[in-house]
Amino acid sequence: MVSRNKWFWMLVFGVVVGLLLTGCPNPTNGEDDGTEDSEEDNGTGSSVALTEGEWKAGNISKEDQVIRYTISVTGGTIYFIWWNDSRQGDSTKTADIRVSARHSNGDSLFTNVDSAWNDAQYFTAASDGTVTLSVSKGWNIGTYEIRYTTARPEGSVALVENTWKTGTLFISEQIDEYTISVTGGTIYFIWWNDSRQGDSTKTADIRVSARHSNGDSLFTNEDAAWNDAQYFTAASDGTVTLSVSKGWNIGTYEIKYTTTNNRQ
Repeated sequence: MVSRNKWFWMLVFGVVVGLLLTGCPNPTNGEDDGTEDSEEDNGTGSSVALTEGEWKAGNISKEDQVIRYTISVTGGTIYFIWWNDSRQGDSTKTADIRVSARHSNGDSLFTNVDSAWNDAQYFTAASDGTVTLSVSKGWNIGTYEIRYTTARPEGSVALVENTWKTGTLFISEQIDEYTISVTGGTIYFIWWNDSRQGDSTKTADIRVSARHSNGDSLFTNEDAAWNDAQYFTAASDGTVTLSVSKGWNIGTYEIKYTTTNNRQ
């Protein structure tokens, strides 16, 4: 005869086994476990298109989360990427983030950069396409903002005699070019107004070089031409190209040429 205690324990054992076999849901079996894919920005896997000049708020809620943003870029344009986080910002954000950028042509533009509040991260788009910004956690999760702005150098610009032309160096690597149609035997005086020598209205310190279309180098990386012009006598008819680059700092400047030794 089986005792009542033995029957009781056999019943308990059966119930436990049944629960183990049928009663525990498997979160990998089609059930939602309440977490998001770490590679998704909002649970849908889509990236967010940024609008120029507008801050976009974001939130890193998990340690391994990556949020992606896209920018439609035009070749030759300079793009400045800014973000506001707990490390550098306006003290309203709680996340410390890292940002990487990659062009749709495959170029890596920058990787895991920590800050861009006081000084933007920037790149010049090599071609039309899309740049993807990937935002991930730095030291801590939380809230942040990100945006972009643009600038486009004018390219080669023909100067008009005795007319000041304003320029801006947006980044350290930028080189602006200006052309002068020259006549053989004529003396040309080149003047510029910058932060080193000028009327105190310009912010860039620039260097200027000049080259004739016949290949002659006329002067190279000259620093100042406000009180005294840089000058040359054209050996032949042709075109002289003036190349303007950064000296000590970027910003605004003016440049012009005359055929008399008179800045005015």
